[in-house]
Amino acid sequence: MSNAHLGGTAVHTSKMLALISGITLGLMQTGHALNIVAVAAVPSAISSCDAALVEDTYQSTSDKYVDWRLAQSISQTTYNQLKQDLGANAVVYGVPLGASYQDFQQNISSFQSNLQESYTEQDFQNVAWTALDPQSSTNYANCLKALAVSSRKPLVLVPAGATATDITFNVIYTISGTSLPNPLRVKWTLGGVVDSALPATIPAGSTIITVKRPAAEQTLVVNSDAVGDADSIVLEPLPAPLPASAQYASICQILNTPDPVPTLAAYSSYTWPCPVMAAGPYQVTVSITPGSNIPARVGWQVDLVSFKGTVQTDIPLPLTSGTPIDINANANLAHVFQSIGTVSIPQGPIVFRLSINGVWNHCCFGPGGDRAGDVTIPKGVVLRLQKINAAN
Repeated sequence: MSNAHLGGTAVHTSKMLALISGITLGLMQTGHALNIVAVAAVPSAISSCDAALVEDTYQSTSDKYVDWRLAQSISQTTYNQLKQDLGANAVVYGVPLGASYQDFQQNISSFQSNLQESYTEQDFQNVAWTALDPQSSTNYANCLKALAVSSRKPLVLVPAGATATDITFNVIYTISGTSLPNPLRVKWTLGGVVDSALPATIPAGSTIITVKRPAAEQTLVVNSDAVGDADSIVLEPLPAPLPASAQYASICQILNTPDPVPTLAAYSSYTWPCPVMAAGPYQVTVSITPGSNIPARVGWQVDLVSFKGTVQTDIPLPLTSGTPIDINANANLAHVFQSIGTVSIPQGPIVFRLSINGVWNHCCFGPGGDRAGDVTIPKGVVLRLQKINAAN
């Protein structure tokens, strides 16, 4: 259940290479620092690692600035990479990826009904950097590492982490040949003003710098006439945290089962994740029309499961169809699991769960016992939670 709710798998460097388009970088992680040996970290290069940045920060729950607004900045390309790496049932910044990018956008809209907000690309990066963990942010680091392998820029800025008040970078100076000076004299400007507090010279390799987060958008620039190169990055103030009323969704609507559509044996289950939901009473609608590889009688159960940290709580649903239910694969008999009623749910992550408790061969109730066949979940389903008194 936890895996179905949280999703997530390790991402290999080869997958990160698919995000790169002709830019180079070489990065090693040493302790808490990211040391990059050949990097091209212009803003467009950093953007090519957005999927990796999401994969390192999407489960963050401790940072008050990380919320569903970040999901709005996920492009179709980044979505496709996330779905491949994490699975369609992953919940990213409180928003389920869903069966398609259209479903993902629909899930985001369930939050927007409470508050209209949006982030620019720079907003997204500046906020997501606050959720980077130097101990475990390997996907982003590996993407930057792959990016550096193809770059020829001698001077580059790479974000390493951030707080509400400070932003940390690695400034990388890469020497090719013997004619370039070491250390290198550099000039820093922040918001068009020379910043003499930053180091005037940097050695070859990686140097960590920290700047104060600005109160308004500013560009940090490092420049060196000696190598004829410069690099820059846009810094943004953090947005105000969302009010409590806008942090959670009041509608969950699932109309598609992500591919590959599952086939369930007895004593197995499948889940469809909702957005992170607000607490309260909800009208619940469920309609699932399963199939089977045999004329079968199926013992089944549909319920909700809520999560709070590592604790999960089962929430029964008011079902109108009984169990067991007959599935006649040949005669096309009506076979619908359905529920229309009300239920009270707590605040937080929640999933719909279908459990198969037994499958009997309806022709003779003998061969195979209660594991006589499999149940196929359909592509089209109706799973809906609508907060009572919330807008339709």
